[in-house]
Amino acid sequence: MTLRLELRDSDRLLVVVPHPDDETLATGGLIQRALLAGAALRVVFATDGDNNPWPQRWLER
Repeated sequence: MTLRLELRDSDRLLVVVPHPDDETLATGGLIQRALLAGAALRVVFATDGDNNPWPQRWLER
C-alpha cells in the first residue's frame, strides 16, 4: 500500500541533516514537492564545518 503525502501552501517543513548535500540525497523529492506546493521550508545543517580528518591521517601513515 502506498500513501501519498498531500502538501499545501499552509504546511511548514524543517529538514535537519548532518552535512551539506545530505538534504538533496535524502529528501530531494520531498523538498521539490514542498516548494511546488508553496509550503514553507527550512534546511538545518548540523555540522561544525570541520573537514573529516581521516583521509589526512591515512596519508600520514
